[in-house]
Amino acid sequence: MVYWAHRRAAQRPIGRNLRLENTSVYWFGVRGMKWVQLVPYIKQQLARYSLPDVLIVHLGSNDMVQYGGDTLGDMITKDLAEIHKLLPNTKIVWSEILPRLRWEGANSWVGIENKRRRVNRYGLTWVGRNGGFGIKHEITHKDKGLFRADQVHLSDIGNDIFLNSIQECLEVHLK
Repeated sequence: MVYWAHRRAAQRPIGRNLRLENTSVYWFGVRGMKWVQLVPYIKQQLARYSLPDVLIVHLGSNDMVQYGGDTLGDMITKDLAEIHKLLPNTKIVWSEILPRLRWEGANSWVGIENKRRRVNRYGLTWVGRNGGFGIKHEITHKDKGLFRADQVHLSDIGNDIFLNSIQECLEVHLK
């Protein structure tokens, strides 16, 4: 999602920085990334970049079929706490895991959707209790035009909605 959102942001008039003044937005989208890769990846990036004021975490959809909801939720809260220790002055933001029209390998689409909502509550609860905030996206499986033909990734319109929700949330919380 982040890879495609970054590409779409670069095409839009507001650009990669989402028209946020005096702000530099760095996009670290790794295609196919899994949750267990997050903390090592952040540690690697910390050696290359300065400490961020805000870190938006949009990750977890590629783990939905592999892990149970509570297992993935526990992984998320543990790793967000570790990231918070690494970046004590950084506001951590949970960008909710988006729905998909197709979850590869899932036995039940409804079951995965219920799990997705439960896992999002883990992330939203953690950031709310630890000085961060959440981004809820107005994207549902009912709006099929918001998805690419692969039924997983967002279309240009879907990415526009996704980017707008990130931009609006940052504008509100960074003032």
